[in-house]
Amino acid sequence: MVALVALIVDVATKVVAESGAVLPIALPLGIDLELSHNPGIAFGSFTDLPPGVLYVGISLLVAVLAVAVLRGWPKESPTAGGLLLGGAVGNLGNRLLEGHVTDFVAVPHFSVFNLADVAITFGIVLLVLKSLREQPEVVDGEVSESVRQAAFASPAQPDRRPAWRRGGRRRRGEQHARRFR
Repeated sequence: MVALVALIVDVATKVVAESGAVLPIALPLGIDLELSHNPGIAFGSFTDLPPGVLYVGISLLVAVLAVAVLRGWPKESPTAGGLLLGGAVGNLGNRLLEGHVTDFVAVPHFSVFNLADVAITFGIVLLVLKSLREQPEVVDGEVSESVRQAAFASPAQPDRRPAWRRGGRRRRGEQHARRFR
């Protein structure tokens, strides 16, 4: 759901920016809303790569990200995964349809970006914050939740298949020891 919302907001703002009806706009703190086209990737880098290489590479990365997010990555923050996926799909779709990425937020002494870039950045920040979050300290004699869950989990069932079916071989002597039990 987060990915879909990020994608819709990104596409809508790019359509408005491309229409030229409202841009340029000067905002406080020197931020300008002005139309820009980025044929490269982050911050206009890799513009010298052939377009086919750039499109295939980015498409593969977005496909891997999509599969990972749809399989539940990251478990700690599904919101971060949704933001990453929505922003990546938004920029990829823009690149494939237009041949460039539409950027329109210009920050002084920085670069020009769009809301897909904002979603990707916030997704990364959320992942970093989740990874830096400290684990609660365990007081002496207190059992952590993961240990408690492992203790109450159902025990693994022994593999009752013959050794040749398990892919392993019995060691010499083990076969005879079983016979005499």
